[in-house]
Amino acid sequence: MRRLRGRVSLLYAIGLPLIALLGVVPVRAQDRPRPGGELIFLVPSEPPSYDGHRESTFGVIHPLAPHYNTLLRVDPADRTGTRPVGDLVASWAISKDGLSYTFRLHQGVKFHDGTVMTPRDVKASYEKIIFPTARG
Repeated sequence: MRRLRGRVSLLYAIGLPLIALLGVVPVRAQDRPRPGGELIFLVPSEPPSYDGHRESTFGVIHPLAPHYNTLLRVDPADRTGTRPVGDLVASWAISKDGLSYTFRLHQGVKFHDGTVMTPRDVKASYEKIIFPTARG
């Protein structure tokens, strides 16, 4: 019986480290990388609040994004992710000196409670972001 225990102990002493090593053996990489595809990653986060005006972490931006519209957004058809398209705006113009932007809002855009969005609402949203002391 003692001899059997010794063999079992030896098997565990040698076998378990070998099994563990199998988990860390590098997998052979592809000969050539394949372009394209999709990268999915997790951003662990515990945001302090879900106030989209106050917080700017990924932990807030991604869960709230489906519930907010912006003046402009990235064109989903643009693979470079650099071309803006209108979201709440039908069109926009930039002054020659680049210091002034004029946005023409889509007509009839409504908030969740059914009230119509106005330029005054857009201004109030930007002021809440720009002037933190005015935050409610």
